[in-house]
Amino acid sequence: MTNSATRFDRMSSLATSTLTVVALGAATAVAAALAAVPPAPAAAADLAAASPCTDALATAAAAAAAAAGAAAAPDWLAIPVGNAGNITAYWKGFREYAARGRSAGLPRMAGFQAAGAAPIVLGRPVEHPETIATAIRIGNPASWASARAAADDSGGFIDSVTDEEILEAYRLLAQTEGVFAEPASCASAAGLIKMARDGRLQDGQRAVAVLTGNGLKDPSTAIDCAPPVRAAVDADYDAVRRLIEERV
Repeated sequence: MTNSATRFDRMSSLATSTLTVVALGAATAVAAALAAVPPAPAAAADLAAASPCTDALATAAAAAAAAAGAAAAPDWLAIPVGNAGNITAYWKGFREYAARGRSAGLPRMAGFQAAGAAPIVLGRPVEHPETIATAIRIGNPASWASARAAADDSGGFIDSVTDEEILEAYRLLAQTEGVFAEPASCASAAGLIKMARDGRLQDGQRAVAVLTGNGLKDPSTAIDCAPPVRAAVDADYDAVRRLIEERV
């Protein structure tokens, strides 16, 4: 059930270093947020957003379009791996889409597990998986074999990223692209960053990071990462207006 405390938590979860969260009188338990939103980077003009679908063919098409704005598969597709169904379905979709002549080429699949829940990387089940990325906190994936096959058949791999790397990507996406994704989703972006640092991404290659869930699926992480409430004001129009005028 949605209540005022939940709404407060969700508003607070949007806080960044450029955002002031103002708590109104305790009786209302709501928050007002004041922020200067920076313009989108110029590079954003080259980006397209795709919403994953349950149909594997449509998913592959969306990923290809997001990567290139045309019917061409990306060089790399990075995706979080928990129960491993997504990497399996995406690879199936790309292959079927290419077979029908709807896209050129196939991507190399790069799956990323959280380091504390990386059974495929370790080659054995993890009895007590631990990670901040709750949606991929899986110790024995249901689609283990097919995920391994997708990575191998595509010339890709399955690797792991640490919670620290996930949170780095989590903040980077919010700060530079205005994208609020749940930590598990950010495993794919963290993976691409790791690939770039390790020299596995070459100049001119196109890579897509699939973000599978909105940040509000896991608001506690955002709240923990956000700065504390910096000001308090009575739940009064004139009081709120005065505070706004003082700070802008």
